[in-house]
Amino acid sequence: MSINFEFLNNSVDPNNQVSFPYYFDGADKKEAKFKLMFIGNSITYHERKDQIGWYKDCGMAASDINHDYVHIIYREIEKKYGPTSLCVFNGGHWEKDFLNESLLDSIVGCTKDFSPDILIIRIGENFNKEYLKDENSVFLAFNSLIKRNKEHAKKVYITSMFWEHPVLDEAILKASQENNVTYIKIFDLGAQRKYLAYDQYNNGAIYCGHPGDLGMEAIAERILGAMKL
Repeated sequence: MSINFEFLNNSVDPNNQVSFPYYFDGADKKEAKFKLMFIGNSITYHERKDQIGWYKDCGMAASDINHDYVHIIYREIEKKYGPTSLCVFNGGHWEKDFLNESLLDSIVGCTKDFSPDILIIRIGENFNKEYLKDENSVFLAFNSLIKRNKEHAKKVYITSMFWEHPVLDEAILKASQENNVTYIKIFDLGAQRKYLAYDQYNNGAIYCGHPGDLGMEAIAERILGAMKL
C-alpha cells in the first residue's frame, strides 16, 4: 500500500490545535437565513500557536482567514442565501481516539445545537496510525461520524483526505455511500506541490505540507462544485 509522504510527516499535534473545539462567525444563528457548519482539523482551523511558529487564526496553512477554504465557501453561501451563520468544529481530539464514543458525542452535540442547513466534514489526517491497521474500525468510525451528525443537518458533504491514504479514503467513500451523502475527492491536490504552502512559509518541518492559498481555493472549488453552487 502506498501512502503519500506528506501524510506520514504531518507533525501538527491534533491535541493542541485549539483551546476550545468550536467557534462561531457570521450572522447570529437565530437571525441567519442559512446555517453552515464544518467539522475538520488543522486544515479547517488552527488557532495561533507561537511555539510552533504558527501566527495565524485560520485554516492551516492559508495566508489569512480570508483565504482558507472554510471562509471561501462561507462567502459564496452568503452571496446566494443572505446572512449566514457559521460554525467551525475542530475534531482533532476525535481523530486521535476515534474509538472513544464520548469524543464523538461532543461533536454531535454541537451539530445538534447548531442544526446546520449544510454540514461539511473534512477530517482524518491525524488518525492514530495503530488504529489504521484495523480497516473495519476505521470504516465504523466514519460511518458513525456521518450517521450521527446527519440526523441534525439538512445536507451533508464529506471529502477524502487532502494527502492520499487508501485505507481512510476507502472508508470515507464506503461510509458516504452507506449514509447516502456526497463524497468529494480532493486527495489528488495534496500530491501537487503547487497546492501546498512551501512558497508561502518556511516552516517546512511543521506545516508547509498543508494547503496554501491555492490549495485552499482548490478545496473550496471542489466542495462548491459538488454543491452545485
